[in-house]
Amino acid sequence: MPLMEFLSAGILQLELWGNTVEQYLVAILVFLGSVLVLGAIKVFVIARISRRVEASQNQFDNAVVDVFKRLKPPFYVFVSLYGATRLLTLSGLPDQVLETVLLLWIAWEVVAGLQIFIDHIVQSRFSQAEDASRKAASGIIGGVSKILLWILAALFVLSNLGVNITSLVAGLGIGGLALALAAQKVLEDLFASLAIYFDRPFAPGDFIVVDDHKGTVQRIGIKTTRIKALEGEEVIIPNKDITSSRVENIKRM
Repeated sequence: MPLMEFLSAGILQLELWGNTVEQYLVAILVFLGSVLVLGAIKVFVIARISRRVEASQNQFDNAVVDVFKRLKPPFYVFVSLYGATRLLTLSGLPDQVLETVLLLWIAWEVVAGLQIFIDHIVQSRFSQAEDASRKAASGIIGGVSKILLWILAALFVLSNLGVNITSLVAGLGIGGLALALAAQKVLEDLFASLAIYFDRPFAPGDFIVVDDHKGTVQRIGIKTTRIKALEGEEVIIPNKDITSSRVENIKRM
């Protein structure tokens, strides 16, 4: 019996690539246990919150369920693998590769999860909107929010990879300023249209008076609002002119 113990202890202390057999066995057990635990947490959270969703129809709970559903096994398998390798002594290159892949993957999953929340918020805010222009506004808001998320995620990843992002941020600021100046007129109409969507001074079908123009609102677009005048012609008014003018909504008299 002492001989068997001696042999087993000797085998466990054998070294391979800078780690003992015992360390590899512990790492494997940690890896398998982490995969099972993370998989069980995913199933439990989805099942638990799904029951709440059926009872309350809460948009936040729906978003949480969708976020957990998109976490596929390869992601938490890789997270478990990374955690297990922390128990081992790895050379510089494999350790750096694992950290880089994990950083990129986490950034991807976080942005994708936040996009799901944005989609649910926009959907809950504009789901009852029958006006096509309000639905277009929801698409713009969601699209701009997602672009900003990806820019922030890219800056975060580059910063953690050791890249000096100060000059990059400054360049983005200067480029954004130049773009804003070049598209100033377009941006004025865009922000004016968003102000109309949220403030809702009028809606399609309302009879309004804007300066010297009066008629029934036909469509609220991203750049212009179209009204049908009393004489039958269509009047197209830039949204920035509407937000800077006094508007009379006759329908709400």
